[in-house]
Amino acid sequence: MNDSDPRPMPPQVLAAYRDPLNLTNLLASAFFTESDRFVVRKELLDRLIRKHGNIEVAIRGGSRTLPIRTRVAQFKKDVLGSIEVMMAAEEFDGRDAVMLELAAVMQPFWLRRWEAMSLDDYGSARQKMKIVYNVLGDRQLAWIAAQYARVVIDMNRNSDREVAVDAILAAEAWSIVPSEGNRAEALRASYNAMTKATANAATFAAGHAASSACSYVSDSSAAAYGSAFQALAPTLGRSYSGIAAARSRLSELTKQLITPTLITHASGALR
Repeated sequence: MNDSDPRPMPPQVLAAYRDPLNLTNLLASAFFTESDRFVVRKELLDRLIRKHGNIEVAIRGGSRTLPIRTRVAQFKKDVLGSIEVMMAAEEFDGRDAVMLELAAVMQPFWLRRWEAMSLDDYGSARQKMKIVYNVLGDRQLAWIAAQYARVVIDMNRNSDREVAVDAILAAEAWSIVPSEGNRAEALRASYNAMTKATANAATFAAGHAASSACSYVSDSSAAAYGSAFQALAPTLGRSYSGIAAARSRLSELTKQLITPTLITHASGALR
């Protein structure tokens, strides 16, 4: 296998989802349209009522109650507020149980958005990485960043290649075993790639990948994408054709590495 061949995400990294997933932030993000949110709320409420009945919930300090359907309808466009009411209902078995139902309802919407996702440029990648950071864990994003750097490793000058490979390997090692020792190695490798190598987008991609194992994970992963994009686009054609080809290649690589699920155990392992 060549250094430039992306490595599949190992099982222990595939299972390392964010814990807990921030489903409400994700639902409020640009990955979901307003109409999506209304459908999610309706389906969630329908599922809960099928399981537990159209329960009564207290309002106004507990002085009176309303059926949950009536209470939710009062929130109108405030989808997140109405979901909080469902999570607070003891008869629905508590917040964690409602979250699991919410994840199941959101899952098909999330998969459609993920499959359609395009990382158009650094700004787009940064915005979308912040959204997926509600779901993907640090180790998963660091692995993805390392594979961006692998794609452009052959574009390094000879003097930079060893430094870049070292940074990629450091990011991957931390992704597999997120120890403090591996974090320190990633920090060292990132520093070398960003300061000792020639100013080279391909080397910077590796440096950002190693940095994603240290801090500011979503920003560093997006920066790795941006540097890899900058290095790759000119090799694939002039003007728009090269930009489109680089965008497509890196976006598809992201989706080949992982198809994220919202249905996880609290530990982060798949259900």
